[in-house]
Amino acid sequence: MEFNPPYIGVLKFLAGLENSEHRLLTPEFKEHNYFNELIKKWRLDGFDSEEKELFGEDFTTTDNVSKEELISFIEKYNKTKKFPITDNKLLNYVGQIKTKWFAQGEIGTEIHAVLQTLFTKVQSGTNKGILRLELEDSILKSLILKKKYKYINESII
Repeated sequence: MEFNPPYIGVLKFLAGLENSEHRLLTPEFKEHNYFNELIKKWRLDGFDSEEKELFGEDFTTTDNVSKEELISFIEKYNKTKKFPITDNKLLNYVGQIKTKWFAQGEIGTEIHAVLQTLFTKVQSGTNKGILRLELEDSILKSLILKKKYKYINESII
């Protein structure tokens, strides 16, 4: 089984798609713009329920953050994949969201790895490009059917 390393995330892949005039086919995601707008929303409306759950508190800070500080914080985080130490609560909130994003990305990568282990593309013939399951029937039944249909009698598996 062969796959073209490295696996790249969907957003990174989409960000590289261009038309014949070398213009991006999807909008470019600029983190600092996203977080700048999010901070404005927090100041007006506070945290939504997911943010309250993630941060474990309501929005109460009076801290400020400049565009340059925000960009610098994001760049450091992206470069090192580590939460930069800061006393600024707004930047800490941004860091917690980015930590969640990185964790979700890792989970997605692992899911892809598992699926790549289970499936492979047919390389030639009339079924070229079609995904094919790489497991024996008995393994497949024990992994999927048994869990999906708990009422299946062990003896028929």
